[in-house]
Amino acid sequence: MRILVDASAAFEQGAGIGRYSRELLIRVVPSMPEAGWTLLRTRDGASASYLARDAFAGERVRTVTAPFSRRRADQLWHRLRMPVDVRLLTGGADLVYSPDFTAPPAFGMRRIVTIHDLAFLTHPDHTTVALRQYLGQVVPREVERATHLIAVSEATKADVVSILNVSPDKVSVVRNGVGRPFLDAVPLSTEQRSRLRLPASYMLMVGTIEPRKNHDAVLRVVDLMNASLRIPLVIAGRAGWGCEETLQIARRREREGEVILLEYVP
Repeated sequence: MRILVDASAAFEQGAGIGRYSRELLIRVVPSMPEAGWTLLRTRDGASASYLARDAFAGERVRTVTAPFSRRRADQLWHRLRMPVDVRLLTGGADLVYSPDFTAPPAFGMRRIVTIHDLAFLTHPDHTTVALRQYLGQVVPREVERATHLIAVSEATKADVVSILNVSPDKVSVVRNGVGRPFLDAVPLSTEQRSRLRLPASYMLMVGTIEPRKNHDAVLRVVDLMNASLRIPLVIAGRAGWGCEETLQIARRREREGEVILLEYVP
């Protein structure tokens, strides 16, 4: 079997779906020695890549770089719906898979797509207008033409079935895993804690600071905690969109010694 993967996210995105895509490929490819793999990336990931060039050894895996950016690919393939078969770039395949909502056009070929959530429909105020409009346009169409869908949770499957009117038989739930570094984690050294300004005990919230991560709720929970049980809340994550008010509250609480803002931590 020859499998074509839209691996753009694996090469170009540091966290989120990028991490999901990399971890999936690193584990699934070796588990299918009988398959040949083509990983498609756009020009954005050709130089600075999050996926190591030596992640896969042997002739079974090859990487093809499209001669355009991810943004242009989205415009051509999904917004304008130009009928340019991806196999003109990659050669033949038996199956195309995308871990990131949409797959490039490959006419007459089996298609599998991962749907992570439908937050752009269920919680539209937690999504930027541009992203909401884009996903609202392309995801229902992608869901309809896919041969099969992967949902990362039962909740996502239920949303896909009820909101997009998809047969339950067309959706399989494959839950996200936990990367080995998280399982093998060891306590930080005194030097590391000092560098990050961390006390011996703390609560940790990791994620981009934006509405859908709901930092506001966590900050309210801290207020409800008994004073004798309260320990600092450490927030690790870049500032995203719509976070100005949340950051104002967090910075005030930081001055009071209740919050520690770390921004992005590699």
